[in-house]
Amino acid sequence: MSTDNSKTKRPRKRKEKRPVSDYVEAARKLSKFVPSLKKYRRRKTLTRYEKAAITRKQKALQYTDHLIPITKKQYKKLKRFTPGPGIQAVQLRNTGAHTKISFVRDNMMVTSNGRTWLYWELDRAQVKSKKGMTKAAREAFAMQFPVERIAALAQKAFEDLEPLAVYLWAPSGRVGRGFQDLPAFIDWLHENWNIGRYTQQEKWVNGIAILLQEGEHEEDEENDE
Repeated sequence: MSTDNSKTKRPRKRKEKRPVSDYVEAARKLSKFVPSLKKYRRRKTLTRYEKAAITRKQKALQYTDHLIPITKKQYKKLKRFTPGPGIQAVQLRNTGAHTKISFVRDNMMVTSNGRTWLYWELDRAQVKSKKGMTKAAREAFAMQFPVERIAALAQKAFEDLEPLAVYLWAPSGRVGRGFQDLPAFIDWLHENWNIGRYTQQEKWVNGIAILLQEGEHEEDEENDE
């Protein structure tokens, strides 16, 4: 009698268990961005719920880079721009190693390598409720496409602030080229929008980054073309 080996069930390979030390090391590395993980840094044992909490934060930060830690107070203002709940950090690509975050009213200001940047978000409260805007105007603003709002923000920046340059602000930080005049910025914006370079615009565009001051700096910041 022949035996059909193709039907013989092979024992399933048991998944190797992740050691506690691995979770603890992950918690130690991420704790500067996730304060809730600090309590696990010297633990010898962890419950499955604690392991799951560490794993969730690891996954949330898996594809992030150039994270800048923020304070608890700053987190309350920037929560919507962080990689996830409880993560006290924002991504700011194209900034130097020593980056400082502060606020002008509710707008984030970033100082890096002698440069000063002002970040305006897509749905700035200052734009929605600016003096003289009627209810109908506010409703019209709410119906605009993101690209139109970005163009409006850039126009306001060039008119009110006389910036050195204006960039697009994405969740990863400042992206693309910087422009010193409004028409060039808008032409570039529409070109990249139409070819789908910045897809899912509502999700992937935060607003604009405005270069206000260019001082002495030790290192050049990278520019993501």
